[in-house]
Amino acid sequence: MFAAAAAAAAAAEVAAEEAATTATGTAAAAPAAAAAAAPAAAAAAALTAADDILYNTVEPLLWQLQQQVLQQQQYTTAAAAATETLQALCCCSSNCSSSNCSSKDTTSPLLLQQQLQQQQLQQQLQQQLQQQQKQQQLQQQLQQQLQQQLQQQQKDYKAATGPIHSRAAAAAAAALPHPAAAAAAAAAKAAAAAAAAAKAAAAAAAAVEAECRNKT
Repeated sequence: MFAAAAAAAAAAEVAAEEAATTATGTAAAAPAAAAAAAPAAAAAAALTAADDILYNTVEPLLWQLQQQVLQQQQYTTAAAAATETLQALCCCSSNCSSSNCSSKDTTSPLLLQQQLQQQQLQQQLQQQLQQQQKQQQLQQQLQQQLQQQLQQQQKDYKAATGPIHSRAAAAAAAALPHPAAAAAAAAAKAAAAAAAAAKAAAAAAAAVEAECRNKT
């Protein structure tokens, strides 16, 4: 009976020593694990910060570009309508046949008013184009800054996680700007198309106005 108790006590002592050894090893490994995880956590936090900067800077700029596109489209529509009216009035002043003729007078107040409106539209177009160019330059600068920042974040993440995870880290970092970058590219293309249409409308209006003045 005493022998069994002694054996049990010895086994318990061995188990206690093993548990103490395991606990000591775990406690010693914990700081190293935390130190190894800290750079990756810092890199992840930096990527999140870059993501926040991306959407806080690019999204407002995209909204401004979209507004520019709407203004360009509105101008193009107005310029086309004004050009059509000016053509009809000029045709009337030159005694040619037109269903929209309202006057045969070359100094018609309506014709003069339409010419003035055409000039105002051209001035508005010029101002909008200048503002759009500034917006596009700002967008390019922001995209360059963000690209440089994301490249640095990729390097930091690669250095923190090691070469094994570098490909995944690069893919994760590169994936951050894709939605905003795609939207920015689409907005830039739309703005360029709207600007081209507006310029074409302005050229057509100028040609009609010059022809009308020659006739009158």
